Amino acid sequence: MTSPAVSHLFDRSRLEDVAHQDEPVVSSMNWRTMLVMGVLVFAYLLLGGVLFQFLEQSNESSSHDGV
Repeated sequence: MTSPAVSHLFDRSRLEDVAHQDEPVVSSMNWRTMLVMGVLVFAYLLLGGVLFQFLEQSNESSSHDGV
């Protein structure tokens, strides 16, 4: 026998009520949140490019000197 705290998780009528809702569940993010996330991704990529350029600059200059 299941406890009352767990039995509501397996209640079939509650699952059917959720399945037959007329309104679709729509989740959207705030435009400010999307803008901040876009700026952060762009800054992350820019920082990665600058860091890569800094780390590989000595290898590039030495390979050009050998040519």
